[in-house]
Amino acid sequence: MKSTVLLLLFVIVHSVGFTQSKWENVGIELRPKVGYLLPHRAVMTHLLKGHSFGGELSLVKQTSGRQEWEQVYGKPRYGVTLYFYDFGNKEVLGQSYGSFGFVELPMATYKSWSLNGKLTAGLGVVTKTFDLEDNPKNNAIGSHLNVLVLIGVNLNKYFKQSTWSVGIDMTHLSNGATVLPNLGINVPYLSLGYTRYFRSLVMEEKTTEEPKSFMRHAFITSALFSVKQIYPTGGRHYLVGSASAIYHYQFTRKAAMDLAIDFISNQSHADVSTEIVNQWDIFQLGLYAGYVLPVNQFDYILGMGYYVKNSINPNGPVYHRFGFRYHLNEKVMLNLSIKSHWGKADYFEYGIAYRWR
Repeated sequence: MKSTVLLLLFVIVHSVGFTQSKWENVGIELRPKVGYLLPHRAVMTHLLKGHSFGGELSLVKQTSGRQEWEQVYGKPRYGVTLYFYDFGNKEVLGQSYGSFGFVELPMATYKSWSLNGKLTAGLGVVTKTFDLEDNPKNNAIGSHLNVLVLIGVNLNKYFKQSTWSVGIDMTHLSNGATVLPNLGINVPYLSLGYTRYFRSLVMEEKTTEEPKSFMRHAFITSALFSVKQIYPTGGRHYLVGSASAIYHYQFTRKAAMDLAIDFISNQSHADVSTEIVNQWDIFQLGLYAGYVLPVNQFDYILGMGYYVKNSINPNGPVYHRFGFRYHLNEKVMLNLSIKSHWGKADYFEYGIAYRWR
């Protein structure tokens, strides 16, 4: 989890750095939330005891459109949030608190109204975790420190120096099978937000920057690693290593795709099999296709792959990937993504990617 902490700090520092550069259109947002635990597995129904309540306190930057990327994405909002959630089951699940960076991308606008899609990544502490003796009923989370991912939609109404909004989101906490159990905590929330800006909002009509060019074709290589556990709980940790050869094609300033060959060595498969195996037996070869949303220095990625070589097959032939790449410069990127199989997390992918052209 240390690599996760370091990479996610880039997200938070990146957000705070922009807000401190110009206090114009910067404000404080308060967002109370109510929802309920979603038992996405039948074995989790006992965890649902009552409504989940929470609150978020955010430092928000409403872009004005002066920069080219702000115009391209319709003047998004972004910032950093401190949160607290109570899952409605204090004895088994407890509460969660932590921080995340976020960006809101307008999907539709009309006068002073804006419908925004929200993407986040952060870290959360869960106060109650699985313990064989003291808390055996918690089959959702095995570690206190977890990654938080939130995907949602906000309807915003802008005033001279404030914003009111109503939102719906899905909040997910998981450690990516670093420590079992790791079924994860999923909570759909309904929220009401109020943002008070330090000064009156300034919304420019045009940017003074020239439209940025982009390369339609690029070749990217990546090297990723992870650690994970397998059932039964309390076992050893296994190393996972992978490399990818990626053809990256950018359709427009806002849309791109990755076509990749994934080379994967998952050492946990050696103990999944009942037979003696070698490294070639546990080697996996996958073909992958993914959608890429390039937002300023981030590439948000979502895709699906298929194993063409998968001698040991504990999770099936299809896998999925969700996460982001952070551009340190024009060539080098940091990667954080989660690899899963139809909603079941397999492991986090930490690493570095290099763009050759």
